[in-house]
Amino acid sequence: MRTSETIRQAIADQPHGAVFSSADFLSAGTRAAVDQALFRLMKAGTSVRVARGLYAAAGQQVDAQTVASALAHKTGERVGLAPAEGPGNVLVVPTSSLSRTIKAVGHTVEHQGRCVDWQGA
Repeated sequence: MRTSETIRQAIADQPHGAVFSSADFLSAGTRAAVDQALFRLMKAGTSVRVARGLYAAAGQQVDAQTVASALAHKTGERVGLAPAEGPGNVLVVPTSSLSRTIKAVGHTVEHQGRCVDWQGA
């Protein structure tokens, strides 16, 4: 099976609202082949870019907690167990990495890095 077909099937097998990155499909081919397949799937409307390096199946609702978890999985960092709702549509997540803000599909995820009272997973 070709890399793009393998990735297309893996995306179809994901639970509703799942967020994934190219790292999740490296068993299907080289990094360049996986990136190219994801780009082509986006152009075809099969998947959408949620944030830099993160994707979801087209037409599915993605929540901020899923984006935060997918980003942590992609980068290898640990995130806190109890994210706090910030003002508006902001999710504040304690993390083992540096602080940063990610805007993704109508959500804002603020990673509060290297907190003294961090309770890692």
